Parts: sequence; C-alpha cells; structure tokens
Amino acid sequence: MNLNEGSMSGWNFSIEEIGVGFISNQLTSGHLAGKVNIPIMDSTQTLQYNANINYNPANSEVDYSFVINPVSTINFNVFSASVILNNNSNISLAKVRGAFKPTATLYGLMGFNHTKFNSNGGKLAFQNVVITTNAPYITNGVFSINNINGNQTKSSHFPISINEITFGIDQGAPVFGFSITINLSDQASNCLSVGTSILLKGKIDTYQKSYTGDLPVTYNKTRWTFDKVTINGVSVNIQTSPFTLSGTILFRDNDPVYGDAFFGNLNLSIPKIMDNPASISVCFGSEPTYRYFYLDAKIPVAFPLGNLPITITRLIGGIYYHMKPDKTSETDFIALTQNYNGAAGNAMVYVPSPTVSVGLKSGISYKFSPNEIPYNGDLMLEANFTASGGLGVVSLSGDVYTMVTINQRPKAPIKGKIILVYDAQNHIFDALAAVNINYYQTITGTGNFKIHIDPQIWYLCVGKPSSPNNISFLGLVNVPSYFMVGNTLEPPMPPPAQIMQNSSVASVLGNRNTSQLQNAGGFCAGARISAHIHRSFGPGLFSVNGDFDFDLGFDMMMTNYGENATCSDSQEKIGMNGWLAEGDMYLSMNGGVSIQGSYKFPSNCPSSSQCHTLCGPGHCCCFNCSLPCIVDGDFDYTVFNAGVAAVVAAKGPKPIYFAGYVDCHYNILNHLSGNFNYDFAYGTNCTPVPN
Repeated sequence: MNLNEGSMSGWNFSIEEIGVGFISNQLTSGHLAGKVNIPIMDSTQTLQYNANINYNPANSEVDYSFVINPVSTINFNVFSASVILNNNSNISLAKVRGAFKPTATLYGLMGFNHTKFNSNGGKLAFQNVVITTNAPYITNGVFSINNINGNQTKSSHFPISINEITFGIDQGAPVFGFSITINLSDQASNCLSVGTSILLKGKIDTYQKSYTGDLPVTYNKTRWTFDKVTINGVSVNIQTSPFTLSGTILFRDNDPVYGDAFFGNLNLSIPKIMDNPASISVCFGSEPTYRYFYLDAKIPVAFPLGNLPITITRLIGGIYYHMKPDKTSETDFIALTQNYNGAAGNAMVYVPSPTVSVGLKSGISYKFSPNEIPYNGDLMLEANFTASGGLGVVSLSGDVYTMVTINQRPKAPIKGKIILVYDAQNHIFDALAAVNINYYQTITGTGNFKIHIDPQIWYLCVGKPSSPNNISFLGLVNVPSYFMVGNTLEPPMPPPAQIMQNSSVASVLGNRNTSQLQNAGGFCAGARISAHIHRSFGPGLFSVNGDFDFDLGFDMMMTNYGENATCSDSQEKIGMNGWLAEGDMYLSMNGGVSIQGSYKFPSNCPSSSQCHTLCGPGHCCCFNCSLPCIVDGDFDYTVFNAGVAAVVAAKGPKPIYFAGYVDCHYNILNHLSGNFNYDFAYGTNCTPVPN
C-alpha cells in the first residue's frame, strides 16, 4: 500500500512490509514497516517506521507500538524551520470509536531560517512536543536554547540574543514567541542594543479527503503552512558618555491603513550641549504599489525675538512623501484640544496617500521670555504637493498653554489650539479654533470656533447647538451659547425638559425660517443659563433639604428678507431695512424645601429600659423585658414646593409681535396645592414675503 492510499485519521502512511506471528494456530503478534507523514512536516517528506502489533487479552484489542527512524533533517514549514529528530521520538496509535487515532511525541533540535529570524546554525532544543489529529493539533512542548556549533542568531540581519521562549496557540494557529535583545553595533564589544519580541506565526488549514474501497471513509486533514514573522515594538535605551538615546519603535504588519511599516519616536540628549533633549519622529512603510515615509525633528534652542517678551525654544522641521494629514473632524479637534499635550509636536495624524508627492513642515516652539509659566506653545506651517507637481494642502496651526511649564502642559488651566487649512485641489478652506479652561475646578469651560468654505457649503460657527461654548462656575451654574451663520446650520438648542414636558408651554415655541438661513439671509444665536443648587442640614433625627433648579435661555435669528419685504397681508415694509428678528425665550424655575426623618418610641425598642417604668428596677419580671414600638415610622413633609414654566415667542420690529404661555404650580405642607396658567399675545403675527 503506497503513501497516498493509507490514512490514520488523516495522516498519510504506507505499508512496505508486513509480518504475523502464530502460536497454536492462533494469531498472536504482527509486524508492520513503512513510511508516515506527520502533517507538521513538509508534505513531500516522510519518516520510516517499524510497528509491533500485539494482541491484548485484557481488552481483546490489538496494541500498536511504533518506532520512528528519523532521517537526517526534516522541515517544519509551519515555523520556517529545519528539524533533526531524536531517536526517542515515537508514534502511538489508539482505536477510538472504530477509528485509528495516532499521536506523535517528538524530541529533537530545531533551527530557523527565515530572512527576518535566522538562527544561523544555532538550534532550539525541544522535548515532548505532541502532535494529534484533533484541534489544536499541537500541544505541550519544552523548549531551550542550544547554540552549540552555531553562529550568531539574527533578525532582519541584526545580531540578537534570545532571553525567553514561549509557545502557544492563538486563534487556532501555533505561535512561537521570543523575547530578544538586538545588537545595533557591528562591534561585539559595543553594547548598543535594544529589546523587543518576535512572533513566528504558523497557520493550520483543515479540509476533508475521502478514501474509496470496501469501507469508504472521509477524514479531516490538516495543511500546516508558515504565516508570518511579527516584530513587536522596540524599546530603545542607549546610554554612552557622548549621548543618550531613548524611545520606542513600533512595527505594523499588513495594517489596513499603513500596510507594512514601522514608527519611531526617539529622544536624543547630549550633555553640556543641549539642556533639553532633541526628538525625532519617523515612519517608513510600503503599500502594494508605492512606498512612503515621514520624518520630523525638534531641536532645542534659545533665541529671543528682539524686544518682544518671547523666546523661541525649539525649531521644528519635517518632510514626508506619499503621506497626508488625516482630515480632523470638528469633534476630533475639540477632543484633541482637551487632551493634546504638545509633546510630539504633531496635531494631525498622517496616513499614506499616493496622490501626495512631497510635504514640508516648519515650525517653532515658544515661551514667555522671563518665565515659561505665563504662556508657552507651538506654531507650525505646512505645505504639500500633488504627484503632478501642483499645490496640495497648506496649513498653519498653533497652540498655547498658560500657567504651566512645558512639561506640565496636560494640566494647563487654559489651553487653546487653532488650525487653518486650505485644500487647493478641492478649493476648500477650514479654520478651527478651540479653548479649554479648567481653573482648579472653579471655572471650567470649552469654546470652539469654525469656518468652512467650499464651492457648495459655507458657514461660520462660534459654538453650535450640539457642542456649544460653555462656561461653568463651581459646577453650579452653566452658561452654554452659540452663534451661527451660513447655508448649512444645525437646528436650535432644545429647551430644558421641564419646558418640553408641558405641551401647552412647548406649543408656543416658534420655528426657524430654515430656507432663508440656508440662502445666507441671516444668522442665529442662542444661550442658556442653568443652575442647580441642593442643600441639606439638620440633627440626626431629621434633615431639612432644599433644592432649586433654574433655566433661562433663548434662541433667535436675524433674517434679511430684503429692503422691500412686506407681510403677506400688508404692503407696509417690515423690519429695519428688511432685517427681522424672530426667536423664543424660555424660563423654568422649580424649588422647594422638605423635612425628612424617622422616629421610634421607646427609643431602642423592642428591648428598652422603659420596661422599668412599669415594674421598677431590679424587679424579677423585668429581666429580658421587651416592649413593642408604640410609635415607629418615617416622615417626609413638604414645607413648600413651587415652579413656573414660561415661553415667549417674538418677532420685530415693524411689526412687533409676541405671544407666550405661563404655567405655575405650588404645594404647601402637602395640604395646600394648586396651579394656574395663562397665555397672552400682542401685535400682528407677520408672515414675511421676501423682496
């Protein structure tokens, strides 16, 4: 039987020799010899085996004992490795539910020959590596370094030292892990080295194969192949007498955005020459059809700007090829302002782009000359060019931090950022600015500003209803606000829930003239003041609680209907030269005082010394005396509670019109309660006719 005809649960084997033994005309033993292919091996390679077959009277089954005769070298392609097996490697065979299930237990030496990880003649000793026909297919294993008669192990042609070896299964695939030290110098005596880890990843694919004959059968077979070598981040910490270099280098393999690339951020210190370290950011990578790179450097200097109280502290320069800044959304920009510390000197993320040829960056860091604490920051000018040589994108960005040192920038009480971007190819201009305030939790706030202009859309926003400018005092009073003009604007800021829950009050709210605003015939603005105060005091038996909620806000728009605009039912001109103001104002106030507590009598019932008032101290009937609580309960009384919700919708001038609705309610001592409401209107509700 040849190799492709025999299968032990998916393992190919052949029978080249067969023998049997008889005692008293009974079959008692047998012998097989042939070749077997263990799936972890190269599919073209086999191992010679000899198997003894013995009858086991205890279970009336046949036992098989395989002995492997290893060839000189076999290949484990799943790890891109060559292997020499020891003589104690063996195969055992068990009969499970009528099927023969082989298990290989392997011992030997393994050498790696991948271009990114080459043991260079050195060997990895392994013991008790078990190969089975069931997932995860490979288990156990003890590994140790055996570099006898070997040269220096290398990774990507750099000499390395292996510190630790791990083996495991990741999502069904076998993985070798090596903790290594890479020597960056070509001299063994020079210890310029970095630490990282390397992963050798294999891949196991399964498929079915059917065997025909007297007893047709289908087995699950496995195909073991090499997947990839992954080099994880490199930690750099090189200290020599002339300089110190520290930082991190990260690798990306088959990244959906960056393809194959590595990124680095290194700091270089030279004593007695630079007070602060120079920093270098690099990125080199490749996509299937092109390569790209990014490089920038920040060099510490100290240049005063003449008579101005400003000192330049860093020079920043950079170049990139086939990359572009990832366009930052307004939401991302605001988050960046709140979290960005300026340490890297990059406000934008760069991504590969074949349409960009070369980009250049130039900038400075600055500070207040006598002391950096009053203010410090960065300025950056950037331009890139298209593959055809045309101007691509030009940007100017900057940031400022106040009341902190440069190293304390993330904790700055006030910090701001601005970026101006012009996309010459698409004729798009964007300007974004944002300020973040956190003055020791006393005054906090955010402010943002944006201008967008393109051939179809334009707008200017100083805050927006979805992300208004906001300032807060002690967390008690909040003041959000916004101002917008343009042809693509958000709907107004919704009033507080107390207003919207009252259908009669909410029905008075007006609607914007959206079409007129989109024609850039006006602007809109809104603001709100909201406060919530809660106070509680009192002895242990009860507490007095006070709550107060206040909301006052407005949303309005100024619309230009034209100098000759009139009302639909009148020929009289409206507004001031055609400008008409329309909007809503709302007020919501709720407050009250309540008393809450609990009471019991006797005070520590059911067991109490009040028993003695009945029978006297020491009386025999008072032992273990207990009294039920005569009074036991909680109370919650409303001293008073009152609220008012009001809305006014107005237009003007010429004609003036306003209408409103007021709703009030009250509750005193849980006994006197009620509510009243009224609506009102004044003037003529004009429906403008633009002209």
